[in-house]
Amino acid sequence: FGPVAGLYNATQNVTISTTTPSATLCYTTDGNTPACDATPACTTGTAYAAPVSISATGQLRAIGCRSGYTNSSITSGTYTIDTVAPVISAVAPASSASVANTQVSYTVDEACASGNVVWTRTGGTADGTGSPPGTHTQALAGAELNVGAHSNITLSNNPTLVSGSIYSIAFNCTDAAGNAATTVTSTGVTYNATATPRLWETNAK
Repeated sequence: FGPVAGLYNATQNVTISTTTPSATLCYTTDGNTPACDATPACTTGTAYAAPVSISATGQLRAIGCRSGYTNSSITSGTYTIDTVAPVISAVAPASSASVANTQVSYTVDEACASGNVVWTRTGGTADGTGSPPGTHTQALAGAELNVGAHSNITLSNNPTLVSGSIYSIAFNCTDAAGNAATTVTSTGVTYNATATPRLWETNAK
């Protein structure tokens, strides 16, 4: 089969081939087992003449037949078609917030195969770090990619921000089929690092 069976995010037009010249190829997509007679003609399934369009999850099965030959074994493969993108919600910090740390919150309705959180300086104190300067793209890792709520977490790939800078924070997720979620962005987030408290000594008199 080409392309091979697997997970895809769009309709697949699958070719079926054999190394035996003049063989008849019979296939099914409804779960039935393809079969042919000695003619050879397909008794169960459809004679292959053009790529098979697979637009929904299902199993493709095929058999090769030629008069005077033993029929081939049945080849099968499951094609999973997932066209639904993940949804990101409940993000924090919220727009226009002022924060003293880099913790974030977000919820995804399915697992991400990859994802990131991107801090981009939009104002305030200059930020010459990141690539390009002022942009911090932090990949999600491990449990951060799991389905569900992630509340007030410090990312494994934690950014180093500049106190006094104002950032937009964009949340991204792509699932295993390659469907990308709509980016959710919080804007105007001010980062003010917490100052270290000063300890005063008082001498008793």
